[in-house]
Amino acid sequence: MKQSLTLLLAVSALAWGVAWTSPAKALDPVTFDQYKNSVNSIDWKERVITFEQFKKDRDKANVVVLDLRSEAEYKHGHLKGALLMGPDIKEEKLKQLVPNKKSEIIVYCTNTFFPTRRISLNNVCLPQIVALGYPNVFVIEEIWHKDMDQVEKIKQSSLWQGAEAK
Repeated sequence: MKQSLTLLLAVSALAWGVAWTSPAKALDPVTFDQYKNSVNSIDWKERVITFEQFKKDRDKANVVVLDLRSEAEYKHGHLKGALLMGPDIKEEKLKQLVPNKKSEIIVYCTNTFFPTRRISLNNVCLPQIVALGYPNVFVIEEIWHKDMDQVEKIKQSSLWQGAEAK
């Protein structure tokens, strides 16, 4: 029994070590230095747009709206016309969703609508997208700062698509 347990632990440790030291070809979309340089080059004040500006821009040609939330949150409801990017910025998926690097990209996440304890995906993902060669990336302001009731109004309007839309 003791030998079996020792053997099981040894095999498990070996398997864990192999899994830990050889990731499944997971590649970062950008290197740390690329990300750091991108973060340092961004004028955040120029990258945040009001919700009113979003409403004016969202239907323009060459504007792509990306939802950075999880697939479950997206399916529950999202801004109409938004494409699901999710929180994991992968270059191939970004190329599929936004083939033209000159497009204007507008991103949003849960923090756009609600005060949360989550890290703002807007602030994490925007520099990654810029570092991947998309210079025209903007974030929708955190709407709830101005009016908590506005979020419910949006969900009841034609701007919302999904389970909560009326």
